[in-house]
Amino acid sequence: MARPFYTRWIVVCFGAIGIIGSPSCFDYEERIILGADLSGLVEIQYTVPVFANDDRSMLAFLPVDRRDIADRYSSLLRGGGRLDNYSMKMTTDKDDPDAALYPRKAKVSYRIWFKEPADHQ
Repeated sequence: MARPFYTRWIVVCFGAIGIIGSPSCFDYEERIILGADLSGLVEIQYTVPVFANDDRSMLAFLPVDRRDIADRYSSLLRGGGRLDNYSMKMTTDKDDPDAALYPRKAKVSYRIWFKEPADHQ
């Protein structure tokens, strides 16, 4: 028997509140540098929780794997851009207040260079 719509909605809302309300669920920092010709680079650093069984991010919009990052920014990379300075380090911090909820986290950083504005259609 399928759950009523409102039951699924309540579960989704409480899950989202749990992730958003968690003070150290993830950290994100981005720095954008533009040249006069609108070329430039984006430096991105973040820490995200990962699944216990594999090294996938629990937050799909913040990937951990270099290939997934390249897929996410393919429109910038196709126009002559490049992805460099990629690093990923798994951490387990027992002193973290969220360690019971998120025992493993990945610290990810990379730089994306682009030559011209991406054409979004």
